[in-house]
Order: sequence, then structure tokens, then C-alpha cells
Amino acid sequence: MNLTTFFMAYIVAFVLLWRMALVGLPFVLLLIILGLIYSRILMVLVRKVMHEYNKAGNIVEQAISSIRMVYSFVGESKTMNGFSVALKGCLKYGLKQGLVKGVTIGSNGITFAVWALMAWYAGRLVMYYDVKGGTVFTVGTVMNHGGIAFGSGLLNVKYFAEAFSARERIMEVIKKVPKIDSDNMEGEILQSVSGDVEFKNVKFAYPSRPENTILEAFCLKLPAGKTVTSVGRSDSGKSTLIALLQRFYDPLEGEIFLDGITINKLQLKWL
Repeated sequence: MNLTTFFMAYIVAFVLLWRMALVGLPFVLLLIILGLIYSRILMVLVRKVMHEYNKAGNIVEQAISSIRMVYSFVGESKTMNGFSVALKGCLKYGLKQGLVKGVTIGSNGITFAVWALMAWYAGRLVMYYDVKGGTVFTVGTVMNHGGIAFGSGLLNVKYFAEAFSARERIMEVIKKVPKIDSDNMEGEILQSVSGDVEFKNVKFAYPSRPENTILEAFCLKLPAGKTVTSVGRSDSGKSTLIALLQRFYDPLEGEIFLDGITINKLQLKWL
């Protein structure tokens, strides 16, 4: 709506009095350039804000999924402090976002400078070129109205920037090809299983937390028929061993064997 108002205002201005519209045209280009710069900076800031929100969201997600563990170890304060620290990044980029938006709204004041120039030039046209005062006033009014409409339209760029940023993440998920294909029917099927399991020099970190290494050069032999207990603090890798054995994930390094055969050579459905 605002863009249509803007362009139609200048079309009307050129039709009625092209000289006056031509004088105001450079300022229009300045407004457009400011709008493009604003949208570009805003898109970068929105991406950064969303990235920071994701960090905070991960903390909340982990805390809620392990809420019994958090409660039993009295970790509520630690979790809340971590969440608060993660939100500081959002605050920093949010303030920058507000500053850019404020500067852009302020730059919309150029339209009043244009109006002042038009008023001066309009007087010259009336005095020396026999242009009618009504025509001059109409052209000046529509140009000013068009400029204000364009400035109002810029305020909506924020929502488009947020939508584009969200789209990138959504498309990232949609286009992602999983390394482990659960529908793949290729691979060996063992006719008989005794149940010997071995972890050999296994290194692993979850894809969502690549900087947090869970297992490093981990070795373990589990003979068939033995009952084995895995004991350790939270996030020490107890449930990770089961997840790796079931091939929900593949190790970054090392191998896992079932009866002497690497499990990534076995048919996943069968495993």
C-alpha cells in the first residue's frame, strides 16, 4: 500500500509539473538508498538475534528434557544463570536493531527538507514561469505524502527480514540429507548373534553441541551373556553408548563392533 502510494504520488507529480518533480527526484533516490541500507543491516541483525535466541532455547530445551536431573542436583539457579547469560546476546543485538530502526525513522525527516525546497522552488515557478499556485501546491503535497508513505513502508522491512531469516533455517532442515538413512535396506544380516559388543577408540559429540565432546578415545568390551552397569554423572555418556550402539548416531572417530563386525556394515532395520 505504501509503495503504491509512493510511486503513484510521483507519477502524478511528473504528469502535473515535471520540473518540480524532477527537482525532488534526487531526494527520492536518497530515501530509496537509505531504505536498502536499512533492510540489509536489519537482515544481518535479525539473523544474529535469532542465533542468540537459539542458544537460549537450547539451554531451556535441555533443562526441561532433564528436569528431574536438574531438580535432584539443585541446578535451577545454574540453569537460570546460563539462560540469562545467553539472553545478553539477544539484548545487545536488539539494542542495535532499535538504533538502526530509530535512525531510519529519523532519516524520514528528509521529506520535510524536500518540502521546504519544493516550497522555495514553487515560489520561483509561480513568479517567473506563470505556473498556477494550485498546481504547485498539489504537486508539493503529493510528493511529500509519497515520501512519508515510503518512510512508513520501511518500518515493515523488519518483518520481512525476520521471515527471510526464519525461512533460511526452515529450508536448512527441509534440505538436510541425514547421514544415517533408516530406510536403507543394504548391509549384512547375521544369521546368528552371540552378542559380543566392542567400542574401539570411539570419539563422539552430539551434532547440536559439537564443542562438547562426550566420548574421547573410548574403549570398552562387553562379552556376550554378561550383565554390565554403566555408572557416571549426567552427560558422561551412559545413554550415548546405547544411542551409538543402535546407530541413532555414528561416532566421529573409532568403530563399534557386534560379534566382530562393524555395525555400520550391518543392515540398519535388522540391527
